[in-house]
Amino acid sequence: MKRISFNLATKSDNNTPHHSVAKRLTNSIKSSVFYSTYNKMFETVIADTDELREEAHRLRYKVFCTENEGYEDPKAHPNGMEMDRFDDTAEHALLMYKPLNIAIGTVRVIGPNENNLQDSFPLQNLCGAYALHDETLVKNSCEFSRLCISKEARGAVKEHLAEQKSLTIGRRDNCFSIHEKPLLNIALSAAPLGLVKGAFEIMMQNQFLNGFGIMEEVHLGKLVNAGLVYEQIGPVMDYHGKRLPFSFNILEIFDHAINHNPEVWSIMTEKGDIHAQARNIHEHKIRRETIGIKGPTMH
Repeated sequence: MKRISFNLATKSDNNTPHHSVAKRLTNSIKSSVFYSTYNKMFETVIADTDELREEAHRLRYKVFCTENEGYEDPKAHPNGMEMDRFDDTAEHALLMYKPLNIAIGTVRVIGPNENNLQDSFPLQNLCGAYALHDETLVKNSCEFSRLCISKEARGAVKEHLAEQKSLTIGRRDNCFSIHEKPLLNIALSAAPLGLVKGAFEIMMQNQFLNGFGIMEEVHLGKLVNAGLVYEQIGPVMDYHGKRLPFSFNILEIFDHAINHNPEVWSIMTEKGDIHAQARNIHEHKIRRETIGIKGPTMH
């Protein structure tokens, strides 16, 4: 497993007991302020209506057909909504920038195809890794893909944040406190966490903890830099650039993050609530397997 840490704390060589207590207190305050800042900026919304799902597909069109020329052919999506056959059964989440009430990113989750487990995920057609074709593993896993944030929307957020930084205390249109403003850029760089959180919530609603994905190493590195852990399941492949196939387990990520990345853990788990849900799903799964009940299915 690859593990790269993300921490708001500043480094120091002073290891005296007094300094250690003060450092922990400082880090705790920073973590609390970061949690507040992030949640003032972003909200994860499950796309559970036709309107929200359409917004997700239009956002994907913007990202994959216009902002990243050559990734997907715009002519293949004349209605301005990027989608493929796996979207028929996929579930989606949106990342909203709350001060402007705009969707800036989206992600989808695809569950196993009970009628043909070898045709469950797009990644199965790209990678011959054992994990992707072992039916016991596949029927207990999901794939998350199409994780993206629009460059145009991100630009609008950066512009709004720049305006916020210049506002004086007491202004009614001032969205952030004096303690939160220094963390705005850090929170923006951590925006993809909201999409990962959305994917995890969808998976857990369907009683799944195991997942697959494929990403460019640089983008995957940004996510693991925020505390995620994963296992590489195959060689780097050439698919719209060099990309790495991987697997992960939600409970393992939370168990790692609570000790190594408390700032991220707080955001991803709503200060532990979602972590407890993941633990309950794991324990329930163990009990079901003990008495021979089959695994979960997507709704």
